[in-house]
Amino acid sequence: MSFLFWANIIALLFSFFVIGALLGVLFSELFRARLAKLLRPKLFALVKSLKNPILKPGTNPWTAEAVTNPAAAVLGGRTHLLYRAIGMDGVSRLGYASSPDGIAFDKLLPSPAYIARNPQEVSSCLRRYSPVLYPSGGSWGGCEDPRMVVIDGCVYVTFNMFENWMLRVGVISMNEEDFLAHRFYTWKGPIILSHGVRDKNWVLFPEKIGLPGQDRQFAVLHSIIGDDENHVRIEYTDDLAALAQRKFVSPDPQNVPDRSIAWHVHVRSAGPPPLKTEKGWLVFYHANDRENHKYKLGAMLLDLVDPTKVLYRSAAPVLSPDEPYENHGKPGIVYACGAVVRPSTSLGTGDSTLFIYYGGADSRFKHVMAVTLNPHAENREGVIRCITSRSGEMGIRGNVDRSVLHKVHGDTLERLTISDPLVIKGESEMVSQLGGDSWDFIGLEDPDIWIDESTGRMHLYFTIALISKDRSKEHSLISLGHAEGDDLNSLVMTIPAITADKHEYSNHKAKEVSIAPVNRNSVRLNLVESGDRRKDPFYDTSRYAEDTSFSTVRVAVAEDMGKPWHLDNIVFHPADYKIPWIAEHASPGPLLPRSFIDVGDDKVLGIMNGREASNLDAVGKPIKYGTFSVGLFIYDYERGKIEWVSSEPLIRDSEAQTITFASHFIETNSDEGILYAHVDDSFVRAYTLYTGGIRALLP
Repeated sequence: MSFLFWANIIALLFSFFVIGALLGVLFSELFRARLAKLLRPKLFALVKSLKNPILKPGTNPWTAEAVTNPAAAVLGGRTHLLYRAIGMDGVSRLGYASSPDGIAFDKLLPSPAYIARNPQEVSSCLRRYSPVLYPSGGSWGGCEDPRMVVIDGCVYVTFNMFENWMLRVGVISMNEEDFLAHRFYTWKGPIILSHGVRDKNWVLFPEKIGLPGQDRQFAVLHSIIGDDENHVRIEYTDDLAALAQRKFVSPDPQNVPDRSIAWHVHVRSAGPPPLKTEKGWLVFYHANDRENHKYKLGAMLLDLVDPTKVLYRSAAPVLSPDEPYENHGKPGIVYACGAVVRPSTSLGTGDSTLFIYYGGADSRFKHVMAVTLNPHAENREGVIRCITSRSGEMGIRGNVDRSVLHKVHGDTLERLTISDPLVIKGESEMVSQLGGDSWDFIGLEDPDIWIDESTGRMHLYFTIALISKDRSKEHSLISLGHAEGDDLNSLVMTIPAITADKHEYSNHKAKEVSIAPVNRNSVRLNLVESGDRRKDPFYDTSRYAEDTSFSTVRVAVAEDMGKPWHLDNIVFHPADYKIPWIAEHASPGPLLPRSFIDVGDDKVLGIMNGREASNLDAVGKPIKYGTFSVGLFIYDYERGKIEWVSSEPLIRDSEAQTITFASHFIETNSDEGILYAHVDDSFVRAYTLYTGGIRALLP
């Protein structure tokens, strides 16, 4: 079966320890020492069900892309799930399933249990789809990642939703009787809980809590990032609808620096709603350890009287992505939204079993990026960069990705499948000629297909990346490679369009090509990403590095698209323009056809990828790179001049930690087209761009 079919399966985790024994293992000698010093990874024995995955994408259009991240509750002797389903239209909805034993789900409703209808979900400029090359994770609208609790006879479900393209937290509710009768048309809400900034993954405690001297109130765990490692953030309210009007701190995990706590270096979010025990509130949460791209599950115990206090944390993850269905697609993910406790009837002891429900994924590669398509192919064929290994941490200086190019194909522009490796005749000989013994070839990167309209021949441009075998030098050779053929099966590598100079490591590199129209002199003034070194005006002058490195946009003159090009002037330098979203790194993306949007004679509208200023070390070198986002620019291809760059980005994906980077555009009709962008160098998202909305952003 294809990786699309298996993507976003729901897996089930449960422990054969009774709940009392489990807490004894986790929290014994509670008052003598921190749990972090007591626990050993093998003591918390979580057993994955042999029946995993318990739910998979279905044949209904609204469940066809993904089934994942379920909320859970026990009512009427059955376990009820509200799972996130992503449909062919890219919208997330909530589906319903129930089970008599918590493992075999014998009742699945054919229609959604809840559909979020928010009139502000659709932008006038673009439409955001679920990923086209891994179908795990985000969607462009609807409701995502539900958590469910039952309080005083009422079922409450919190979830992530979109408002004006900002992730917010919503809540819906209905009485328990209607829920058990599947009268899902009686949902009340949604009420927006969060307060106008990027918020997600808030959870309700399963009962109202009364602080000393106060009445019982709803308790909302909105951040597990407190002022210090011994606290989380909880907001109390009598009225959930009033919460969005309050001003309180709820840090965005994406903007919080790494810090080592227990086993992890970066906290993500709470998982299922807290479970009440004799010793405290048991909270499972998502975090990253040194394997920065893997979500793992940790456990903490909060104080019963004041739940903002963290009593203990597990010294190691209690659940890690080590099964095949957890280590593909959105890479290395275990993401839990539901946990329940059920009687252990199968054990015959009268004790209880803890069940944790979580989402997993599947794909052939952990990280995919930089897709390009043949605009003339009926079967939507193209090429994608697939990461075979990743060392270091994304967004941190020194990270090295090794990659190969693979073919992709699909029936639609919004659904693509990775197929065979791309074979280019003469690749190894050219790499050897460029590098020699002192350089390590780490792969072909960032492909761009261009079809010569006069001959029908296919030209493929790509980065040939080599790094110094002497890692202390941090030098790289970046050449803009070229291959030509009748189709993807007959490509032959030629001399690079632009060859790196071993003595000019930064200024002579070239990658990320934008193919310009032919000008009146019968040449193409193409654009490439190149390098430059100078002081950076965005940094404090006392911290300038004498050799701060910038990525710039430079003209590359091509008289013949199949022969070497000539590097010409820098036409956009971040240090000269001083635009915050593109302060340090500028990389030209696709140029949009004039049939899609006309910006004047001899001019085209282009997509620009930009990066904010980085965090620097004591000598002014970047230690953590700034955030990438996607903007617009106008290019005069007759004179080779960039005339305008947008002051704000067009796209910064809500799921991105650090990178949103556009690679390819296909016009679908005169009013819209598809833009492909990769997120965190890990998956590819499709966006529909609308001509009218884009035009409104132009000068």
